Amino acid sequence: MAPGVIGSHALAKEDGETTNYAQPQRPSTNLAEAMQSCKSSDKAVYSIRYCTQVLRHPDTNDDQRVFALRKRAKSWTIEDELRAGVRDYLAISELLPDNVEAILERGKLYDKLAEYTSAKQDYTRLIELDGKNVTAYCKRGSAKFNLKDHTSAIEDFTAGLAIDPSRLDCVVGRGDAYQGLGDDDKALQAYTAAIAANERYWDAYFHRAELHKKRGEKQLAIADYSTVLQLDFLNLT
Repeated sequence: MAPGVIGSHALAKEDGETTNYAQPQRPSTNLAEAMQSCKSSDKAVYSIRYCTQVLRHPDTNDDQRVFALRKRAKSWTIEDELRAGVRDYLAISELLPDNVEAILERGKLYDKLAEYTSAKQDYTRLIELDGKNVTAYCKRGSAKFNLKDHTSAIEDFTAGLAIDPSRLDCVVGRGDAYQGLGDDDKALQAYTAAIAANERYWDAYFHRAELHKKRGEKQLAIADYSTVLQLDFLNLT
């Protein structure tokens, strides 16, 4: 497939199948006007509509195409049209194979779609581009965990923490992977370490509560669940 095809004529069928309400009746004859509307629209539905006009216009250049694809991909995600978002990020990668944002955001969408093998491939590509990309290590560790590759997940979480010890998502992820291997003691240590690093990190309390419940430690589980509720209440006020 030639670069840009996903962002041009092929979109008519794919977008129509995704969200008919978001599509213009015909391509705009004024590229500058469509581009300005694509840039300035602050509602996802309108961003999809106007950016699609840009992508369908025969005079759209590659820079404009990449901008419109990025803006529309984010809008698809807001509208919970994750598959359409993946298509747009793939189209960006056809034009810019090493675009880190497109690869990372596509990986996140694959995670949401529970397509963890594809997510892992995207995070691996990010690590190939930048061996110090801590987010890619943490996200790939999570993908491997969901693929039940717990030992390799621990390796990724550990690699991420070697780059940035403050990444508590990696700490909690490693705890989950230890649970996957049946090492509940190390899992408990990981969750507790995350809490010690940040007493407001509710995710660690939740994971530790689940572990306490599994181990039959009812009172400890209740205490951690209560903290989760308190932190959630504080975040809402």
